[in-house]
Amino acid sequence: MSDKQSQNTLNIKNINEFNMLKYIFENKEASQSEISENLNLSPATVSRNLSPFLENKILKITGKKKSNKIGRKAEIIEFNDYYKILGIQIDKDFVKYGVFSLNHKVFEFQKIEIDASDFNKLKNSLTNQLKKTYRYKIISTTIAFPGYISGNEVISSSIVNWKPVYSDELVKLIKRIFPDSIVCFENDANLLALRERFLEKNKKNLLCIYWGHGIGMGIVINGELYTGEGMAGELGQTTFYKINLEEYLRNLSRKQIIQTWIDILDSLNYIFHPEKIILNSPFSDTFDEVVQTYNDLKNKDKLNVNVETSVGGDKAIVEGAAILASELFLRELTQTRDTWSVL
Repeated sequence: MSDKQSQNTLNIKNINEFNMLKYIFENKEASQSEISENLNLSPATVSRNLSPFLENKILKITGKKKSNKIGRKAEIIEFNDYYKILGIQIDKDFVKYGVFSLNHKVFEFQKIEIDASDFNKLKNSLTNQLKKTYRYKIISTTIAFPGYISGNEVISSSIVNWKPVYSDELVKLIKRIFPDSIVCFENDANLLALRERFLEKNKKNLLCIYWGHGIGMGIVINGELYTGEGMAGELGQTTFYKINLEEYLRNLSRKQIIQTWIDILDSLNYIFHPEKIILNSPFSDTFDEVVQTYNDLKNKDKLNVNVETSVGGDKAIVEGAAILASELFLRELTQTRDTWSVL
């Protein structure tokens, strides 16, 4: 066999491994027969490729359930609790932390009020908080951030006084406490979109809006996250009556804010025709009223798009960070690294 043939065989094996692990992750648990059927792989291929992950205790067998074959029960496979994922969300006035396992269990979640525009305060807070989670085997970390991020360098952010060089310091901080961890930065609205895509597997086109200190929009088209170039998705920076939307909203009464969001949702629906628009914000009561008002109008005018607030609530962005961090770990594990840049 030539070197090229060997490499192609290895690539196919790695891709199969990744797809199988991803299937288990997305479904929390699975039997080998389910994986074989849904991924169109032979039972022998599934068994052979999963065996090393069971031996290394990345996966575990947790019981048996009824099989389609009479008289047989299939073994249930899921991820071991040992390896943990860390999701961090940074906004201007707070930081949120979540520790998750690959089988979706939540081990830690908390929100700490802090002026994140003061980098030294942020770094000290992160250091103290992460030291408390030192007992966990963190193997992948995603940091959610408001603004435009290229690779692992923060290019532009709505957090005052933030400098691109600070991202390097955060990576060093995390690596010092969790040396085996992958580290990745991603826009908060994009992570909301990844979370909702994960939950809404039957929907291919979604718009997800996160209104924190800034206003970002994550876009899923044909099942894939749209990243674009430059400031793509930075809804808050769009011009609205000669000033940007974020500034415009600050000068309005609550009633005017509700109506402005109704107008924005109408425009987005007209442009994108998504299957669903999902809203998330620390100002959840505002978006609750927006959703109620919009859906009342939708029923009256027979519009076809559903508008909802994210069921993840306060945890939504951190959960999105954990989903991305999990996928990055699985890609690292199976040597199928994708387009996200990780350190």
